[in-house]
Amino acid sequence: MALSHRPYETMHDFYELAAAHGRWLTSEQQHLFMHPGDVAHRLSSGLRGTPPSEAVDIWFDGEALVGWSLLLGNSMTLDITIDPDREEIFEKVLEHAASQIQTRFPNREFSVEIAVSTASRITTAEALGYVPLNAPYVLTSRSLTKIPTPLLPTGYRIVASTNVDINVIVEAHNGSFGSSWTADTYRKIQEHPGRSTDLELIALAPDGSGAGFTVVWCDETSRIGLFEPVGTHQDHQRMGVGTALMASGLAELQRRGMRTVRVTYEAANVASQSLYHSLGFSDVARFDDYRLVPRNAN
Repeated sequence: MALSHRPYETMHDFYELAAAHGRWLTSEQQHLFMHPGDVAHRLSSGLRGTPPSEAVDIWFDGEALVGWSLLLGNSMTLDITIDPDREEIFEKVLEHAASQIQTRFPNREFSVEIAVSTASRITTAEALGYVPLNAPYVLTSRSLTKIPTPLLPTGYRIVASTNVDINVIVEAHNGSFGSSWTADTYRKIQEHPGRSTDLELIALAPDGSGAGFTVVWCDETSRIGLFEPVGTHQDHQRMGVGTALMASGLAELQRRGMRTVRVTYEAANVASQSLYHSLGFSDVARFDDYRLVPRNAN
């Protein structure tokens, strides 16, 4: 059948994309695919208010979903995901997405994420003029058969976000990442399908302020869990808050029947690497951004 593509249209597309990622996570190349939780996270907080119809293009073979592209405009980073049995369409999807980006954002640089183990994709990208930024990020994974016990500093506690004022959650988020969420904008993120507020864990300091947070995600098809994101407020770092948050998340994922869990970090972020490795995560895949500089760039 002939390939076709269209922009993201309705929330039905989100459910179709999430289901596809659940299936693709069961393939031998599972480490090359985003978790369904990544899909929800990127289509909500990752787009920062940009309508998905302006950032997402979905590809079909007949009625079968075979791939999609997503532009995160804040960082001008392009994600391309292809059905593991249809790798041959990568170049077509990349060229179409690049053409759209160059039309919408003339003279702006953008990059595409590529797993360093996918030699064919790297060859294709480099032939089209993309160059590596050599700023990789790393996917890690661990089993959930044996997990550590959460140990918090005296007076701290961890609760689900359903039991916390949203302003405290925003405080924890903004203090961890230097972001600028408000209660109203963050509430819209929480309402996105696929997200469960009882899986958003908040660390509270003795005074009740937000000391850190993480969101854990479950996929019933692959039985793989995900941490995305993980953050500790700058005023509460190096106290074991992040470790305790993740240990609590591991316990919750285990309770919900997940078998393994994953989390990513930037290779240059030694603190994140140390935290995840100390909790038993092992590196399983590396990704790098490949940037294309428009020929007519100033």
